[in-house]
Amino acid sequence: MRMEKLGIAPSWATLTLHLGFNRSNDGDLDFSASNHYVFPSLHHDKNLASFSGKFTRQIPCCYVTCPSAKDASWPSRWPNRTVLTIQCPVRYEWFAEWQSTKNRSTCLEYVQFTEFWTDRLLNVVEKLYPGAKLKVHTKSLKTPLDDNKRFGVTRGESGGVEETVEKFFKYPTEFSPGTDVTGLYMTGKDLAVGAGVANGLWGGVATVFALSKGRLREYALSCV
Repeated sequence: MRMEKLGIAPSWATLTLHLGFNRSNDGDLDFSASNHYVFPSLHHDKNLASFSGKFTRQIPCCYVTCPSAKDASWPSRWPNRTVLTIQCPVRYEWFAEWQSTKNRSTCLEYVQFTEFWTDRLLNVVEKLYPGAKLKVHTKSLKTPLDDNKRFGVTRGESGGVEETVEKFFKYPTEFSPGTDVTGLYMTGKDLAVGAGVANGLWGGVATVFALSKGRLREYALSCV
């Protein structure tokens, strides 16, 4: 709420499609353990701006990952089962008309809209892994409205505030580890530029430096 009063925009909302397969990944599906970032072209800003203006346009980026392939113990714990996850950015406004709908699963318009997005994301998976679409056993799409409940946010902003460098120039004290409360420090990805675990780690580095009050910097320089 404080961020909204300051005029700081939230991050993009996210669609998350979970896919389940009644098949072993080894020798059957062959999903990679690597994360895939799928872009239609190298014109990222142009693609994002175009998509922001109209959701039927090409999705500017997708993230595809297979947790099953990353876990060496998965085959023994869940034999003949594989899961795949795909995410893409969306505008909360595209889903806002259903935010007060109590039982969205019975709302035909909402169901049709989610099926539209599910099919689009499945097509991305199919292009990456030909034949995978026909092997899907179960699928579940989580929308920004679901994220409001899961993460306790108001506009599906699973990534926190908008990931831009401008926030540091406009509000340097809001996005720094120190606070007005003695001994209380902040950390996390909002202290860096970008989303995800890597930027969360950089936020932790920034907080550790602040806690050391310069001593860590002096120690690091002495090791060079």
